Amino acid sequence: MKFCKLENDGKILNITEVADTDTQNPQTSSFDESIGIKFCKKITGWASWIADTPERKGRAVIDGSYDQEKNVFVDFQPFSSWTFNYSTGKWEPPVSFPDADPYAKYNWNESNQTWEAWS
Repeated sequence: MKFCKLENDGKILNITEVADTDTQNPQTSSFDESIGIKFCKKITGWASWIADTPERKGRAVIDGSYDQEKNVFVDFQPFSSWTFNYSTGKWEPPVSFPDADPYAKYNWNESNQTWEAWS
């Protein structure tokens, strides 16, 4: 399981892989985030950690952030016009992706706020 080392403001400083055996509840043998956090604190001395679990939306990346209030990881904004959807954990463009040809490839044109096909 991956654990993220956090600054007080939620910025992700590092991502560490922790063995399953170091995150398991001894009584149930199932994952226990609090046990993994205690393990990370013990080996690093750093106080603020969060697990990158499938239940959390978004993508955990170094220099990204974790929004504790909404329980979501926020990675880098791809374009200034895009907004973050906290329900899906994804950045969304102001114009929906074209439904036309499923095999066509598109690039986002930030200046024109349009999707442009390319081959």
